[in-house]
Order: sequence, then structure tokens, then C-alpha cells
Amino acid sequence: MKKFFSFLLLISLFISDQIFAQEIEAKLGGVSINDGFSVKDLNNNTLLRVRGDGNVGIGVINPSQKLEVKGNLGWGNYGAFLSTDQGASIELRGNGNPYIDFSDPLADYNARIILVPNKILGIYAEGVGIGTEVTNGYKLAIAGNAVAEEIVVKLQQDWPDYVFSDEYKLLSLPELENSIDQNNHLPGIPSKTEITTNGIPLGEMQGKLLQKIEELTLYLIEQDKRIKELEKTIRTMNHN
Repeated sequence: MKKFFSFLLLISLFISDQIFAQEIEAKLGGVSINDGFSVKDLNNNTLLRVRGDGNVGIGVINPSQKLEVKGNLGWGNYGAFLSTDQGASIELRGNGNPYIDFSDPLADYNARIILVPNKILGIYAEGVGIGTEVTNGYKLAIAGNAVAEEIVVKLQQDWPDYVFSDEYKLLSLPELENSIDQNNHLPGIPSKTEITTNGIPLGEMQGKLLQKIEELTLYLIEQDKRIKELEKTIRTMNHN
């Protein structure tokens, strides 16, 4: 089929003979991908191609998307660009805080990734899931293993130094034994069922374990006192 298109060239000039405005309008006679027009350089390389179906290619002869660019795509005054460096990359530059927003039509943003001062990357969202979409209200959920050189947990709750206060009620050993016989775990420590269902809160569990270590220390101190009293009694009996 013979391609058909018409060009309407409108050129308006100032009285001063300087070009005020220039417009080229192209009306395509078909919607085939073979219809369209191209802008080429002197070596016949395609610089711009508009297909009959409306797809636009920059440096691309046969664009498969509404806009397809061969090479880097830049914007702004500071060299922000999309590129195919190392496969594909996005580089955001600016004199403020570059960010990427994810939002629905009615929100300013639902989630934001932003570079804040001191080269810190901030993530603002209800939660972040790695390998999972279910965070259960947590800020970060990871389905799999994680490794770190150090993890610092800052608790809002009290640290169990209260065990050494005079007001702390330490269970007697018979009471402790009875609790273990009934529940099959130390008092104040989650059961196997609770851990399986809810997981292990690291900060809280560290506090509970320290509490048990401190209680054990008190038991040892008390036992040591009793042992010394028994030794003293035995020595007295032997002298008599």
C-alpha cells in the first residue's frame, strides 16, 4: 500500500526577519508500523522515528514502546539520567535531596526512597518486605537469612537490673521447681508454642535471659551462704 502523509509547514517571521516560531505538522494516512516518518543524519543514521501506530524511537528504527531511546536519557540541570551502564541504571542528581516516590492517584506518596544528608538513604513506608509481601505490621520483614557484623537493639522497656533490688520477689527453689513441672519452661520465658507462632523478639528475649541469669546469681549467692553455714556447723560439731 502506498504510504500517504502530508506535511503542513507553518513559519511565522518577525518584521525584523528573525524566526519567531516554526512548526511542522505530520498527518499519517495509516496506522501500520511501516507508516511514519524519520529524521536522519547525513550518513543516513536514524535519529528520530515515529511509527504509524504512534510509537516513538530516538536512535531506534523500530520502537516497540510508546517511547524507546537508544542511549542515555537525561533531565534537569545536574545530570540526572537513565542509562544502560552495566545493564541498566538510574542516576538521580540535584542540589537538594533526590528521591523516588511510589503513590496512588490521591496521595502525595505512599512510599518514598530519599537520599538525606550524610549519604544516608531514607525509606519511608508502612513496611519493607524482602522476599515477602507480608510484614505483619513490622517495618522490615525478611523471608530468608540475613547477616550483619553487629546489631544494636535499643529497648523502650526497663532493663532487668530490678532483679537486684530489695523489692524484687525471687521465687523459692520449690516454687521454681513447681512452675517448671507445670509449664515445662522457666517462668517469664515464652513457651515453644509462643515462639513458633510469634517468633523471637531479640531485644525482649535478651532482657528475659539476663533476668534469669541474675536470678540464678541470687540463687547461687544464697546457696553459697547456706553451704558456709553448714561448714561452720560441721566444724563446731567436730570440735566438740
